[in-house]
Amino acid sequence: MNFKNSANAIEPKDWNGKPTDLLYGYDKPSPYLWLWSRLLQSTISQAGTYLLTKKFHNRHCAIYKCEGGCVIDGKGELVLGKNSCYWNHRYSEKDNKDIAKLCSLITTIVLEWNPNDPIESMLNSAAKACDCDVNELVKAIKDSSNGGVFGGDAICDFFNHNPFCTFKVDEKYERFCLVNFNNMTDKEVDQKFADRKLGEVLLEKLIKKCRECNPNSYLIPMCCSPSRNAKGIHFWINTGRSTQIDGWKTEKEINEFLKSDGVLIDTMGR
Repeated sequence: MNFKNSANAIEPKDWNGKPTDLLYGYDKPSPYLWLWSRLLQSTISQAGTYLLTKKFHNRHCAIYKCEGGCVIDGKGELVLGKNSCYWNHRYSEKDNKDIAKLCSLITTIVLEWNPNDPIESMLNSAAKACDCDVNELVKAIKDSSNGGVFGGDAICDFFNHNPFCTFKVDEKYERFCLVNFNNMTDKEVDQKFADRKLGEVLLEKLIKKCRECNPNSYLIPMCCSPSRNAKGIHFWINTGRSTQIDGWKTEKEINEFLKSDGVLIDTMGR
């Protein structure tokens, strides 16, 4: 199966139509790249740091912003927007030189990325763009951290994606990645997809129940994310508060709530 990178090179122009190096030089990133958001975030963080400081870092690569972005160690927090990247601090024209370099780095990675060889193509193009040894870049990425509470959806604005909605992933490509790069069998992938679908169905039921039974409350579950282990499947539910449905729940516990009066009891701060 052959997947194509749909990103196209363009001449970036500012608001008055003049060419600029302060914008990305492509139309939009491939939607396939979404599945590799965390690696992309780490790669830009490390390659960008090396590009501007000639060294790597061993910190967390992500920044805690809904928009998404990455740490450029020694320089600041880089927010990755749809058309350009920018520092998470007050703008100054002295920043333009560094931003232009980072836009060029990101443009190279996005345009040269191969969905059929997602890891090697990303790392090789980034290493070439920042003039470093690819093995040193790989080591730096492994020595740093990403994800967790500071991860979120790695770079939502970058993909022009609403972080409160589900990104529509091509399941054929996701299967290709899970089988070839995550050592999963087709049977395991089938189960993963089935678990995700069940989570989506349960989330819809939970939202409907909460709205019907709590008409004066803003509380509704924002996710019902599945996780399967040897004991079976559990779902992570989050309303943003601390109610009886928040946290890890079994399908049985969720169905019991759906059969109850549905009144949410928020114990946060008690």
